[in-house]
Amino acid sequence: LDLPAGVRAQCRAGIASGLVIAGEGEAETLVGEAPDMAVRLLQAAAPGAIAVDAATRELLASAFALDALPDAGEAGTAWRLAGEAQTESRFAAQRSGALTPFVGRELELQALHHRWGQASEGEGQVVLISGEPGIGKSRIAETIHERLAGEDHLRLIYQCTPNHTNSALHPVIEQLTFAAGINADEAAGAKLDKLEALLAKAGGDTAEAAPLFADLLSIPYDGRYPPLNFTPQAQKDRTLEALVAQLTGLAKHQPVLFVFEDLHWADPTTRELLDLTVAAIEEARVLALFTFRPEYEAPWVGQANTTLMALTRLAKRQCGEMVRCVAAEAALPEDVLDDIVKKTDGVPLFVEELTKTMLAGGVDDGSGAAVPATIQASLTARLDQLGEAREVAQIAAVIGREFAYPLLAATVDMDEGELNARLEALTSSELVFARGAPPTASYIFKHALIRDAAYDSLLRPERRALHGRIAEALRAHFPATAANEPELLAHHHGNAGHAEQAIDYWRRAGERALERSVNIEACEHFRAGLALLEDSAAQTRSATELDLQIGLGSALTSFEGYSAPTTGAAYARARELALELGDEKRLAVVLYCLWNFDNVAARHDRSEKIAHELLNLTAGFDDTGPRLAAHSTLASSLGFTGSWIEAKQQADACIALYDPVEHASLKFDYAEDPCVQAHIVNSFCHWHLGYSDQAMASSNSAVELGRQLAHANSIGYALTTAPMLNFIRSDAPQTLATAEKSHEFCTAAGLPVWVGMAEVLRGWARAIADDPEGGIAEIQLGLSKWRGYGSEIMAPLCLTAYADASFKNEHYETALETIEETLSMMEESGEYFPVAQLNLLKAQILTKMAPGNTGEQEDWYIKALEIARAQGSRMMELRSATELARLWYGQGKTDEARELLAPLYDWFTEGFDTAYLMQAKALLDELG
Repeated sequence: LDLPAGVRAQCRAGIASGLVIAGEGEAETLVGEAPDMAVRLLQAAAPGAIAVDAATRELLASAFALDALPDAGEAGTAWRLAGEAQTESRFAAQRSGALTPFVGRELELQALHHRWGQASEGEGQVVLISGEPGIGKSRIAETIHERLAGEDHLRLIYQCTPNHTNSALHPVIEQLTFAAGINADEAAGAKLDKLEALLAKAGGDTAEAAPLFADLLSIPYDGRYPPLNFTPQAQKDRTLEALVAQLTGLAKHQPVLFVFEDLHWADPTTRELLDLTVAAIEEARVLALFTFRPEYEAPWVGQANTTLMALTRLAKRQCGEMVRCVAAEAALPEDVLDDIVKKTDGVPLFVEELTKTMLAGGVDDGSGAAVPATIQASLTARLDQLGEAREVAQIAAVIGREFAYPLLAATVDMDEGELNARLEALTSSELVFARGAPPTASYIFKHALIRDAAYDSLLRPERRALHGRIAEALRAHFPATAANEPELLAHHHGNAGHAEQAIDYWRRAGERALERSVNIEACEHFRAGLALLEDSAAQTRSATELDLQIGLGSALTSFEGYSAPTTGAAYARARELALELGDEKRLAVVLYCLWNFDNVAARHDRSEKIAHELLNLTAGFDDTGPRLAAHSTLASSLGFTGSWIEAKQQADACIALYDPVEHASLKFDYAEDPCVQAHIVNSFCHWHLGYSDQAMASSNSAVELGRQLAHANSIGYALTTAPMLNFIRSDAPQTLATAEKSHEFCTAAGLPVWVGMAEVLRGWARAIADDPEGGIAEIQLGLSKWRGYGSEIMAPLCLTAYADASFKNEHYETALETIEETLSMMEESGEYFPVAQLNLLKAQILTKMAPGNTGEQEDWYIKALEIARAQGSRMMELRSATELARLWYGQGKTDEARELLAPLYDWFTEGFDTAYLMQAKALLDELG
């Protein structure tokens, strides 16, 4: 029977009758009631079962599930051991039998109990428990759980660890794996069955959540659920939402004690999850306890449902009481007791461990054995008292605070029997807690300081060698861990001095994090690899750094923005390295990223130069993918500057080279599919060049190709440019309809930047239709979101929509101020494609404000007309000519008006149902 060390110790002390405990040699002799009790229990048990009496049940209840058996004669009630208890904490059952009696902290416990009462009534509470190492943060969280034993509740407990500070959601993955009872060697189907059973406890749509959780736990689910067709960011967001929903769903069935330990080691995505959790539990039956060290700045301090509990050191009287509790029957001399109290300085862990050190050292007759001066010395002494088990503790410490038997066995140089004996000694010392039995057991050091003491007791060469052995064991025997946690192998290789291997695994970790859109962690992985470059081989250093810089740039793009200085710096360095290496293929990737860096920031002079450089570079490539991408980037740059004829030529060149099967992977290389972008550019080119029907066809082609590729960002890009096209066509109903579609898709797919643009365009349509104030407010909100992601491209278009909505609702001064701001912005950025429209709008505003001042109005109409001609925009030329002809007609210049407008209108061959051509035709009919 695999019992926790504390229970074994109590049994051996004679507390529990009814269990036969094997000794070191011959069986221990039992006298009295015990043999008779064992016989009676044997009679009550079924073949192959384990039966215990009531006294033993009390000891095992926290660690095992027990079922009542019929009375066994005079033995009273008997109980059958059914299996290990399903506790939320990986180590909760083992700790329950080995805790030192609780001393002090009654005021804190009363406060926690009060918060629990509030939480149980549906007023979710968060208690932030802060304190130095060893002060009792975990113990107070454990004690409140013990005191709630008589109340219906569920405890969920999560543990952050120092080896996983950049492993996204590592505490959550560990807890879910344990709670579901998933074993690494099970078939995927069995794992999914257990996962579904766990999710079902919270209610809700299990089928929707299951693939998200399965992907989080790296469980294949092909054929069982449909594939997740989200962007990495959208999948991450939905996973976090599902985790929060799981918690609140459980809380509907019973109050939840939600414990998150050691937040100072939490990864960024876990902290993001906790932000969502704190907000979500305000009206849920949840008491959240977050423990952390003082250096961690909890972001929730001051919120209405949050309490900060800073644990202070124990008073001398309390320390003395604790020493006596630990010493129990072994009387310590008063001078030794006083010395312990003095040197532990009120830290409970120090009190407990130093007392145990003195007891193990044989303090007995008042001889005043020397008390170690520091907790480090005390813990080191405790480890020394382990004898041969000390080596196992040291190897385990190199693995980490938590370690599993299979990895330990693959690392140590000893046979199974010897290893098991030393682990038994280690767990009996209560420096390490165990769950399960070898070969599937898992272990945790009682405190991080104990692990640190064991680790620090190794000489540096020994540590390096052990890290190397662990890394090799992980690679050779645990391929799933190596694939799913490459940062763990990077950590061990790095500490072993294996720079090349460590860098390679940091790169893999960064790339895996990028795939999951956990971009802050990805940055840290790539930066960790870069930090090791000086120790790598010189002949491969530049190529290795190039990979890392490209990865870092991609990660920075995702959370700091395309145009962030850090993003630009990473790609600028990558460009230097690619040129140095003469690596033209990777230089093409870097140039595209640098083009995006300047393009999104609306630095169009620079972005156009880079686009030309990229086109020249790829002209000789056999691979048509980079070539067509270069055409697409140049088409986009030329479109932003209003060079419609040249832009269309480049877009057509891209489309001509494109094959949807051969080039299907380009959507991943360039964030959106280059051919989708080319169709989008063409939609604007066709419209400006006077081909309205072809413009709509190109817009539809962009959406269709995006859907064919099943690429969310490409679809979102195409769907959002459809209302842009309808806006410049002045078609408010279609703008509203297409903006609604864009907003719905981009919200669901997790594309917030496109959501902002959709809101700008939807706001314009609403302001034009029947909700002026609400529409204008939405334009402002959407523009704020758009710029919040560092996007300055298309800001002139957004401001044009704002000015137009203001004009049509007679906010003339606001409209004029916005136009002046936008024209100034365009001079700086070179983004001239809406400039004719702005000049025309200014002329219309002046006409409304001062109808008699036709001279100034005429100047602005003529300016708009000339700009449109210079850009080759037949549509804006027609629109400007229509307004100027109307002005001349009002002045009696009918012939001049007809001569200006008629040839332009006659040029068009399509789009006669569009607003601008219908307006021109109506005016021509008036002119006769």
